[in-house]
Amino acid sequence: MKLFVSVLTLSLAVAAHADCCNAQPTSSSSPSSSPQGSPAFCLYELPADDNGKRKWINLGIVQYIDLGRSDLRIYYGGGNFGGGYEEKIPVANAADGLLQLDRMRQMAAACR
Repeated sequence: MKLFVSVLTLSLAVAAHADCCNAQPTSSSSPSSSPQGSPAFCLYELPADDNGKRKWINLGIVQYIDLGRSDLRIYYGGGNFGGGYEEKIPVANAADGLLQLDRMRQMAAACR
């Protein structure tokens, strides 16, 4: 049975966008001490492939996530004509998938 995780990261990105417009910069913030990114451009590093190639996804364009027993599938960048992309992240079990999803949620929250 698949566990379907709907628009969690997308809703976080929308909420983060609403929060960002009211945020005021503080004098203690510096580029090195604050998270880099914004709700519109929030990079999350995917696990490297077998060749060591590194890849990032913009969490601001994630449409939905599907968590199964053996993988976490991220669907993003689709338009009106059904285009878009899918990334598969292998996981040992659903609990590992939930941990991966929680890391994505934390990154989305840090991009506020």
